[in-house]
Amino acid sequence: MSISTTPRKGKVRRRPHEHASFRNIRWCFLWATLVVAGASGVLLFLGTNMELAALLFSIYALQALVAEFMGVRVSAGKVSMPRRPVGLWAIALFWRTRAAPNEIDSLISLPQKGLGVVELERVHGGSMRLLLPDKHSKHALFAALLHLRPGVPILRAS
Repeated sequence: MSISTTPRKGKVRRRPHEHASFRNIRWCFLWATLVVAGASGVLLFLGTNMELAALLFSIYALQALVAEFMGVRVSAGKVSMPRRPVGLWAIALFWRTRAAPNEIDSLISLPQKGLGVVELERVHGGSMRLLLPDKHSKHALFAALLHLRPGVPILRAS
């Protein structure tokens, strides 16, 4: 195996923060555990009325696992995140949602809820809660969003 130290000839240049992705592994593990529990419930309640409930729970947990595994993604044209409405429990996760950078009104850090909890408020109303793994991911998200939309207010709830 050889390592080349010559510069690449391609014209691909990436600016810093052009694309960022943040995944919360703890929530992925929780959803994976719930998928296994739901699938076990389907097998346990096979042939009873509870089979359908266990199947629906397993499907819900599976979609939440996929949405959480994809994480929060910041790219040039959009911010994509798990759809976790504010006001509902963190366990309420309904696939994914997107927001263009110009739709973001403000970012609110919620340290009392956890080190990586951020509320993203939209210009036309509505907000989404982002559960990031730690405060370093939160600061990286702020930097990536400030790169996309300079001047977006970043607030801290006390």
